[in-house]
Amino acid sequence: LSKLPSTPFEGVPLRCSSPRLVRCGHTTRASCAEQPREATGTAAEKMGTSPSKSKTPPSPPSGAQEADADATHGKADKRGRTELLNPATADPPRCVDDYHFVRKGNVWREPFPSHLSTAVFAAGCYWGTEKAFWRLPGVYSTAVGFIGGHKTNPSYQQACSGKTGHTEATQVVYDPSLISFADLLLLFWRCHDPTQGNRQGNDRGSQYRSGIYANNATDYAMALASRDAFQAELTKRGKRIITSEIPDPGTQDEVHRTFWYAEGYHQQYLSKPGARPYCSAEPTGVPVPTDFADEAAFKLPSKFWRSYNFSIRAPHAPVEVSKEALQKADQLQAQKAHANALQMQAMEAECDVIVRYCSGCGFKVKAEELGEMLDSLCQETDLGVEVGMIADVEATGAFEVRVKTPGEGGVQDTWELVHSKLATPSAGFVDSEAKLVGILEAIAEAQSLTEEERGDLR
Repeated sequence: LSKLPSTPFEGVPLRCSSPRLVRCGHTTRASCAEQPREATGTAAEKMGTSPSKSKTPPSPPSGAQEADADATHGKADKRGRTELLNPATADPPRCVDDYHFVRKGNVWREPFPSHLSTAVFAAGCYWGTEKAFWRLPGVYSTAVGFIGGHKTNPSYQQACSGKTGHTEATQVVYDPSLISFADLLLLFWRCHDPTQGNRQGNDRGSQYRSGIYANNATDYAMALASRDAFQAELTKRGKRIITSEIPDPGTQDEVHRTFWYAEGYHQQYLSKPGARPYCSAEPTGVPVPTDFADEAAFKLPSKFWRSYNFSIRAPHAPVEVSKEALQKADQLQAQKAHANALQMQAMEAECDVIVRYCSGCGFKVKAEELGEMLDSLCQETDLGVEVGMIADVEATGAFEVRVKTPGEGGVQDTWELVHSKLATPSAGFVDSEAKLVGILEAIAEAQSLTEEERGDLR
C-alpha cells in the first residue's frame, strides 16, 4: 500500500521518554503516544491509502470526522502539537518519535537549536524529497508535512482530497555554517521536474505541485533568481515553463505560510523497516547554473554534485564532504560509469532493441512497463527480438529507444534512435498508442518483416 509501512511497529504506540511532559499533540498525560488522527478503522483506512499514489485520492473526511480529528489533537498550536508544561524541570522533554530516524539524536520538530535555519521545499511525493535532503552534509534534520493551504493542521487524508489547498512538502533544518540555502536550491531544481504543474510523474493533484517556501526576504529573492537562471537553461533545451510556487513570505497570512507536520508514520518513511520504496519524481537532467548567487554563497564544493545520488535507491546514511570522501565518491562514480559502458556494449551485441533511461526515480517504472510490453509483443509474434534495458549512472533526464538494423556481409550493425525525451522534449515517455506504433514500425523495418508479419505485429 502506498502509505502503509509494513513495519513491526505498525499499530504499536510509541511511548514518550518522559511520562511527565509530552510534546506530541495530546491533552492528557495518559495519551503520551502519538496516535493516528482517526480512532477507528483499519490502518489502511486511517491512512487513506490505495495500491498506488497515482490512483484517485481518498475522499475528504466529513465534518464529523474533521471534528473528531481536531478533538484527538486537542487545542494544538500552529505546528499541530499541544504543549503540556512541567514546572518541575526546565529541560525540553521529548517524545521518542520526535527524534530523526536517520539523523540520530537530532529532533525533526521544534524547538531546534538556535543556530540552525529552516527552509521548506515541495517537489512531488514528500517521501523521496525528504530522503534527498536528509543525506546532505550540514543538514540537522528533516520532516514532511503540508504547506500553502487554507486549513489549519490538515491530516494526510484532508490534504490528498485537494480541497485544503496544501502541497506535500519537506522542511529542512540545516546549519548555515556548513550548508547554505543556495546549496539547497541546487538540489531542489535537480531532484524533480518543476514544469509539471499539479503533478510529479504519476502523482497527480495540487498536493504534488512544486514549490519553494522561504522564511525571509533574502531567501525569497535568491529563490526567484535561481528559478530565472534555471528557466534560461530549460528554455535553451526546448523545455517547458517552470510552474513552481514561490510565495512572498511577507505577504502570506499565517495559515498559508505555516508548515504543518504530517502524521508520524510519514516521517523519514523510506528509512524505516518494511517501507515501500516509492518515488515518482522525473528530474530533467538539465544542469542547474550557479550564477544566481555569489560564489561565497555556496558552502558545498562543486565536485560534490558530480557524485551525489538523490534517488530513493541511494543509501540512507548522510553523505560526508571531506576531501577523502569526495575522492572516494569520484572513484566510485568512475567505476559505475565504466561498468555501465561495458553493460551497454554487451547489450548492443545481444539485443535488437535497447531502452535507456535516467536513473531518476520516476523513469524506471516507465522503462520497465515499455520493456515488458515490447518483449510481450515480440514473443507473441515469434519475432525473436531481444529487448534490453539500461539505466544511466546519473540523473540525465533521458528516456530513449534505439532499434538495431543487423549488418550483412561483414557490414557493421547500425542503431537508429526512434524515440528520445532529451532530443525531442515534446516526445516525453512512450505513453500513447501512436508512440508505441512508431517504435514497432521501426522494429519491423529493421527486421525486414514481410507484410504478413507486420500485420501480426500491428
